[in-house]
Amino acid sequence: MSTKAPLVFTVDDDPVFLGIMAQVLKKFGITSENFATSAELLLRLKTQAPDLCFLDLNMESKASGLELIQQIRKDFSNVLPLIVVTTEQATAQISQAMEMGADDYIFKPLNRDVLSAKLLDHF
Repeated sequence: MSTKAPLVFTVDDDPVFLGIMAQVLKKFGITSENFATSAELLLRLKTQAPDLCFLDLNMESKASGLELIQQIRKDFSNVLPLIVVTTEQATAQISQAMEMGADDYIFKPLNRDVLSAKLLDHF
């Protein structure tokens, strides 16, 4: 990792998961910002581009994770790494997310070793 701490955005409608992610990312020396809704994330993307973004695939808000991937790719960036976070190990939904522009995926509950490997792939 470079001398400047990477910036990671996480969007998830589960406040407990957001807290866990923030703690784990901090232990890896990564600066993070959490968002409870897609709308909050999209607003922040207008002013700051992160180095990586974790997206909950199954949010209960207006926009699903799939819709959010499409919107980010259309309006903001084709190069921002997007990692889908999901509790469902449904290969069809994960495949659809990857086809829409997600770069990778991880499953809940969070596995620190898997998360570490994903972060090393991107930083």
